[in-house]
Amino acid sequence: MSDRPKTQRPPHEFIGGPAVCARYGITDMTLWRWLADTTLNFPAPAMRIRGRRFWRLADLEKWEANFVPRGGQRKRDHAEQVGT
Repeated sequence: MSDRPKTQRPPHEFIGGPAVCARYGITDMTLWRWLADTTLNFPAPAMRIRGRRFWRLADLEKWEANFVPRGGQRKRDHAEQVGT
């Protein structure tokens, strides 16, 4: 049995392309476009296994925290202004 609390994730948790699409409510084609759009700074897959792509969950969470939508405000800044 591990001493690690159940809420702590492994340091390098990976998720596959279908899970990334589900996380953001997008299609595989949109994911491809996000990867091709250098202005979004969407993280590249950390590894490929037999043609399948896998992202580090930490990389996606970092991107989410720093994401600047086309309107110009980060999600976190907008939430602070709205009071949520």
